[in-house]
Amino acid sequence: MKKGLLSGVLHGFYFYKTGIKCFPGPNSADAVRPILRSTKIFTDEELSIILRSIFYQEDRHRVHGPYEEIIKDAILIHLYFQNTDYNLSKMDIHRLRKIFVELGIPEEHVEAESNVDTGTISRDTEDRCLMLADFAEVLAGQNIIGVPEDERYREICKY
Repeated sequence: MKKGLLSGVLHGFYFYKTGIKCFPGPNSADAVRPILRSTKIFTDEELSIILRSIFYQEDRHRVHGPYEEIIKDAILIHLYFQNTDYNLSKMDIHRLRKIFVELGIPEEHVEAESNVDTGTISRDTEDRCLMLADFAEVLAGQNIIGVPEDERYREICKY
């Protein structure tokens, strides 16, 4: 679990360090690689998982490993709830619907607002931050434990 958390924290490292938005995955992975290696607290396998998760964060056209997919989903959810000027592609709208279903969020929240033909989602229908807080509260109340033995956790992470 620490691999996914660390990847999520460091996925935008290069942007925060330089202010440059181009190629966030490869640039951030390259920037944090020496920092993570110098800590000597990760195995080679863990380091590889963390760096791959950061590197492939925007490659939503292909399916990678579970940690890479979690980071992609988290970034897409962030774009949906926080960036009102971002137009989602048809593929992103489809992926967002799948994420909502996996998290137990009613799919109609995306369905009612999306225009798949243009790849846009209406942003004026409700306060997205409040909606996200409501969903987070419901998930928090489910006592999901981030370990492989927890069936609900496995269900959320399976694809």
